[in-house]
Amino acid sequence: MSMIADKIGIKKPSLYKHFSSKDEIVEAMYQFLREQSKKNANIKPVDFSQLFQGKTAYEVLQGVVQGLMIIILCTCISAAYHP
Repeated sequence: MSMIADKIGIKKPSLYKHFSSKDEIVEAMYQFLREQSKKNANIKPVDFSQLFQGKTAYEVLQGVVQGLMIIILCTCISAAYHP
């Protein structure tokens, strides 16, 4: 939690006012990204609990960040070729 608080520029106690654990942060990020994805894509629902089963919160967060980086990179490349 300290590392997360440092990265976003707040104190750890302030972070705990909003989230009780790292798992809760990951869940909130997951829900946000899932809703954004639904808005931007016409895909069938996926059972993400199966994809994340057996993974730590850190591993899930890593996957989310990597996925976002790919989306951003693809968007940038697409914008470069289709201004």
